Amino acid sequence: MGNADPRYEGLAGLLGQLQKTHDSRLLPLIVKRAIPYVFSISYLIMRNRHAAEDVTQEVFVKLTQKFDRIREPGKLLVWLRIVTISQANLARRRAGEPTLSDLSIDTTTLMSRREKLPLEGLMEEEEKAKLEKQLDTALKKLSPAERRCLELSYWGNLKAPDVAKRMGIKLATVYRYHSIALKKLFSMKCLEE
Repeated sequence: MGNADPRYEGLAGLLGQLQKTHDSRLLPLIVKRAIPYVFSISYLIMRNRHAAEDVTQEVFVKLTQKFDRIREPGKLLVWLRIVTISQANLARRRAGEPTLSDLSIDTTTLMSRREKLPLEGLMEEEEKAKLEKQLDTALKKLSPAERRCLELSYWGNLKAPDVAKRMGIKLATVYRYHSIALKKLFSMKCLEE
């Protein structure tokens, strides 16, 4: 994650201050600043705005309960990403859907879907529209092969060997495309700008 994004600057300081003082007024400030980051990851994984809202809410409940256990306040975004992925996988498992560890993010459907992002009252309409555009931009930056690999894994509900067969590529290439695509989605600056 790029730390240059001004929206996320100061989060480490706020978390450090919260850990020292337990001043309850600081937590809403952290949450408000981090919502676009957490929600974008949730939305990519869940493919559904209401489910992504639920995951986002759960992540911030966890933060409220465990903020004092984050050893390095400067790693807050990493912690949020890990907890978001974990909570999304848990939600998918409860819904009887494949988890991210087995599958991947469907990019084609997300790119074609033009839903407004939720979180009324916490994000302005302009911010939501900007975040939606950033998600689309991130997804479009995947190569066609990466996108197809994720598509077949996620929507096609195919295991990696079946994806390799369907795409006519080696199994190692499927794992490479999968890994590269996820890294791109989670580390592109367009998800954080």
